[in-house]
Amino acid sequence: MTDPDAVTTAITKELRLGHTIGPFAVPPLPNFVVNSLGLRPKKSGGHRIIMDLSQPRNDSVNHYINKEDYTLTYSRVDDAVAILQRLGQGALITKWTLSTRSDCARYGRRTGTSSALNGKGCSSSIACSPLAFALHRSYSTAWQKHSSGSSKTEQTLRTYCTTWTTTLALAPPNSPQCQYLLNTILNTCRDLAIPIAPKKVEGPSTTMTFLGITLDTLTMTLCLPDDKLQDLLQTLPTWLHRHSCTKRELLSLIGTLSFACKCIPAGRIFLRRMIDLSTTVRKLRDTITLSDAFRLDAKWWCDFLPTWNGTASFLDTKWTPSRDLDLYTDASAL
Repeated sequence: MTDPDAVTTAITKELRLGHTIGPFAVPPLPNFVVNSLGLRPKKSGGHRIIMDLSQPRNDSVNHYINKEDYTLTYSRVDDAVAILQRLGQGALITKWTLSTRSDCARYGRRTGTSSALNGKGCSSSIACSPLAFALHRSYSTAWQKHSSGSSKTEQTLRTYCTTWTTTLALAPPNSPQCQYLLNTILNTCRDLAIPIAPKKVEGPSTTMTFLGITLDTLTMTLCLPDDKLQDLLQTLPTWLHRHSCTKRELLSLIGTLSFACKCIPAGRIFLRRMIDLSTTVRKLRDTITLSDAFRLDAKWWCDFLPTWNGTASFLDTKWTPSRDLDLYTDASAL
């Protein structure tokens, strides 16, 4: 572990907030799963713990969850774009974020499986926060109290996207629904003692950042934030002169470029060979020899990004048949 002190600090914070209990010298209950964890620095300071609930293989928390009965899918940028296209130009967006992570319960074997993380020889059990149960018992009553049973609010609820702790609500242009829904949510969460981060309540607005991509409903465009673009401009040239790297390093580059492809759809063409190259070794620490094809694709990114304005139009979800465009092709003698 490269930074054990940061891990200790992050776990201590989780303990203080009541998200975690422990540490335990021995497992406190049967069917106790200890999974690996990662650590990522936050731009705002501090670190974020990443728990891999798919490890260990064939004996993880996720392994014991019936995928047919329990499936979770987070919203994507494409989902938000599809809703905005349906609502039209100038649609309003609002966003709110929980101030502390509220973990939902995960169930495994019939006798119950607890997830744990391991550090300095002791285990800490991840406790289920009261959020899931508070919503089950009280959410309906609290929502009705603040929404006054408005059918408009129920309609607005159908146009939202949610991630682990952040929810994005969308409404038609010049509509009061967006502000009304935001007020209702804030009042409901206050009554249920669900913490909302005041600095992360935004909107209603026609411009909003969602999952790291800026959405603009006036111009109907996606925008890659400038800090992410500058990171790419600084990082990519260094790869042109490299002859090898680890699989972990290559996957990190692929992930960054794949994220940029949300705003640069054509970039996927120059990402495929990098992905294929990453599959030539199995372990993350294994060394990969970078090919000429890799450097050609990296050079395309280096040549394109400095001339790009950082935005891309919302792509039409409906394809127009070529006969409607009077589009024809023919052989050429040139």
